[in-house]
Amino acid sequence: GCINLNSITIPENVTSIGYDAFKDCNGLKTANFESLASLCRISFNNPYSNPLYLTHNLYIDNELITDLIIPGNVGGIGDYVFLDCTSLTSVTIPGNVANIGNHAFQYCSKIKALTLSEGIGKIGNSAFRGCSGIKTLTIPNSVISIGADAFSGCSGMTVFDLQNGIESIGLYAFSCCSGLDSIYIPNSVKEIGVNAFEDCTKLKTVTITNSGTIIYSSVFGGCKNISKVYCTMETPCYLHPNAFDSTVYEKAQLFIPINTADSYKSSEWNLFGIMEEMEYLAAANREYTSIDSNHQTESIDVFNTKGLRIRHINPRESFNLDELPTGIYIIKTESKTYKIINR
Repeated sequence: GCINLNSITIPENVTSIGYDAFKDCNGLKTANFESLASLCRISFNNPYSNPLYLTHNLYIDNELITDLIIPGNVGGIGDYVFLDCTSLTSVTIPGNVANIGNHAFQYCSKIKALTLSEGIGKIGNSAFRGCSGIKTLTIPNSVISIGADAFSGCSGMTVFDLQNGIESIGLYAFSCCSGLDSIYIPNSVKEIGVNAFEDCTKLKTVTITNSGTIIYSSVFGGCKNISKVYCTMETPCYLHPNAFDSTVYEKAQLFIPINTADSYKSSEWNLFGIMEEMEYLAAANREYTSIDSNHQTESIDVFNTKGLRIRHINPRESFNLDELPTGIYIIKTESKTYKIINR
């Protein structure tokens, strides 16, 4: 309630700030921290214990920070550390950061570029909630779990790349990410929480790869534009009957591996009115690391997931899949078609 307080400097030896410490300090305009590393380690007890929640601009040693790079001596980012810090336009988090705390970057709405590096283990609840400026997101395969609401409301996100390694996707984790048009769930995912992708209104394509994945209620609730669902597993995974909207069950196409229709029809997946077996899906979980160009006598075409041909390889032409960026591709020869994941 110090209404006349307009600036404050937090020294680097501060390790915790108590509950509601700066509540109703409505005149506070500038919060300066002596050290970025020490800021990341401060234990904030709630939003009003962090002056950044009121000032919105991050100053480190009296310098305004817009492009944030977490230093190499930081092992983790605490709760509420950068909450509602709208001066940030880019954030780079290196692999030495094991955990990103709850609400750590919540409502940092002007972040356009977010780089998460290999080595990060956990992303906390609401860690990037409401970061509507983020356009692309790659979750490295070192990340084991994504917390509840972690990326909910990231409405500007159009490219989403979830690497193999993630085991748990929390409830509402990507809800209201209205810019996404496709989602690929890698083989490592064991459970997808309630409402995890709810109201991703532009979502058209979903790919699921692991028969051990549990898909809970309303995971894709409100995603009425889903038109294609690809299941690459020969044994269907658990699907809650309310995971998709009824209109999706009626109109969307479910593509499954060859000779698996009986298994899918005897499970909750039979809610899909249109079910089609596809031969290439049977090979989707196999690992291909190279094409033996010394012996291949057929031409090869490489397509991206949008169906655009990005590479043509002539017979006996030298080629290795490692030349392609990490991603999902359709490899078509004259006799066979494969779906591959290049990690």
